[in-house]
Amino acid sequence: MKFNLDDVQLKTPGVQLRELILENYDSIKAFADAIDLYESSITQYLSSKNLGSNTFKIRMTRAFGKDFHSLYKSNEEQLRYYVETISFFINDYNRKSDLQIFERLKKFSLEMECLEDYAVICRCYAYYYFNQGMKDRAFAYMEVAVNTMRDRAYIDRFGLYLSDLIYMQAQDISRTILKKYIEELKSVLKDVVGPDTTGHIYYKLGLAYISMGEYGVARKHMKKVLDYHKKEEWLSTAYLRLGDIERLSENDEKAYAEYKKAEKILPETSEAMLHVYDELAFHYLKQGDFIQAEMYIDRVFNQNEWFISSSSHNFLRTYAQIKVGLDKESEIVFTYKTLLEEIEEGFIHTRHHLELVSKMMSWDVWTEKTMRSVLTASIDYINDNRVDDAYEKLIQQIIGSIIVKNHKTLLN
Repeated sequence: MKFNLDDVQLKTPGVQLRELILENYDSIKAFADAIDLYESSITQYLSSKNLGSNTFKIRMTRAFGKDFHSLYKSNEEQLRYYVETISFFINDYNRKSDLQIFERLKKFSLEMECLEDYAVICRCYAYYYFNQGMKDRAFAYMEVAVNTMRDRAYIDRFGLYLSDLIYMQAQDISRTILKKYIEELKSVLKDVVGPDTTGHIYYKLGLAYISMGEYGVARKHMKKVLDYHKKEEWLSTAYLRLGDIERLSENDEKAYAEYKKAEKILPETSEAMLHVYDELAFHYLKQGDFIQAEMYIDRVFNQNEWFISSSSHNFLRTYAQIKVGLDKESEIVFTYKTLLEEIEEGFIHTRHHLELVSKMMSWDVWTEKTMRSVLTASIDYINDNRVDDAYEKLIQQIIGSIIVKNHKTLLN
């Protein structure tokens, strides 16, 4: 579930009640007839600070079968709903414009002195920046979130946020500090109440150990996730990471078995399935089975209404390796043009994919025709569009990679 900026409003009780009436009765008049009051009276009540007469409140209660005050949310309840929903679906907030939503919620939380909600929105900022590789900003916000929740009653949230911080900083802080964080987290973990939260904490610890190259410890923590998470998408993500651990440990057949477990339990419509397909495609690529590899990678790139830049991944690399092996480089050029067209969508992950293309262009596998096609597409895009300076620099980097690697061929 994703909010737009216009959705994030703190509505008065009268506005909320009006929306509830219109949602269920289509018009104020129809509702007035149903509860035997004048339409003008109801309109007046909804605009007044005390929300009208006792008669109106009693009849509202009867009409909706709930206590009158439960028919609308306080400002604090509305704020909590927004920040917790966004935090849960944080990976959906993947466009530059989404930062405005965080700014608005941060303003609300500070004005109302709702510090726990402020901690939640700081976590949102942290992942927004971490997903772009902007680690310093991510660390700063995550540390604020952790320190705000430390020593508060809601131990589950503190434990989750501390595990987020460990995961984010695992590769960038000293082992001494990291060990201190992990010891604190383990002391907290025994008091965590929610099984989902416990599962998430073990998952983040598993990711942290993967990034540190401690695959045995990572495997141990990731398997614990399976004891706490029961939802298909969460289970499949754990199987995916277990597959990654086996692949990194050079246990290809064990990795394949874990990826197949993830494939088996996920519906085909799930976006998480794209990561499963990519891993299976890479497995068959390593086996030299390009036909099977292509079947899986095409399932990724043939998705309707899916954007390459909507998340951070390396699908393009797998795709390119497979298409080169099948002498289908023209498809790679087409996909690169698609990536360029996505720039105007404003995704925060576009930088990652353009940088990946730049690295790929330094490979020794490309035909002269492909290099010229990518070069022409890049130059044409810059000439035909108003491009953000950062993206123009990245496209120029792609152009440079091609020319530096192949200047003799291209200049003849």
